[in-house]
Amino acid sequence: MGNYLEGKETILVVEDNPMVQYLIAEVLTRQGYRILEATEGEEALVMCEKEKDPIDLILIDIVMPHMGGLELIELLRQVRKDFKVLYMTGNIDEMVVHHNLLKEGVNIVQKPFTVEELSRRVRGVLNEN
Repeated sequence: MGNYLEGKETILVVEDNPMVQYLIAEVLTRQGYRILEATEGEEALVMCEKEKDPIDLILIDIVMPHMGGLELIELLRQVRKDFKVLYMTGNIDEMVVHHNLLKEGVNIVQKPFTVEELSRRVRGVLNEN
């Protein structure tokens, strides 16, 4: 694994599937990131309110029970503004069409992704101005 994919930033991972959540957190922790984890919207909101340090990136599933990723990001932006977003989805065509995600500056990674793809996308979004 090349050093260019390593980081020290804080990433909040919001994913309702515990196995996927675990694997993402494991991969990113090994690369040096500080990981916060939430399995649903309410938990993510509380975490964002309590967290004193900056949250550099929110890696979030678009489709979740109760509150979807897009709606949750809107709410989180009312709590804090210091984060970038990388959305995850299993069905990119449907998400793009139904949620009009082809806007500039919207970052999406399609599941299933490889460790390298996830690492590259996370680093890429964090490096954006």
